[in-house]
Amino acid sequence: MVSTQDKIVHENGYGNVRDVVQRRDESMARTVDRGIGLQKTVGTMCAMEYLHSEGISHLIAQRVLSQPLKRRNLI
Repeated sequence: MVSTQDKIVHENGYGNVRDVVQRRDESMARTVDRGIGLQKTVGTMCAMEYLHSEGISHLIAQRVLSQPLKRRNLI
């Protein structure tokens, strides 16, 4: 079964869902961006702990920290 996002990506020729889906919660986006910055300076585990302490789910934190090529642009 093809998801709605997959259809949009396919029909519009976007390379990635992130080109279509925008962040709606700017506060969460800034928190995630800070976590990414922490990963670069103090490591993944510290970044993961920071994101968890800020209420970012483990699945989201794991995805953004482990898949840098799929990240949205920083705000």
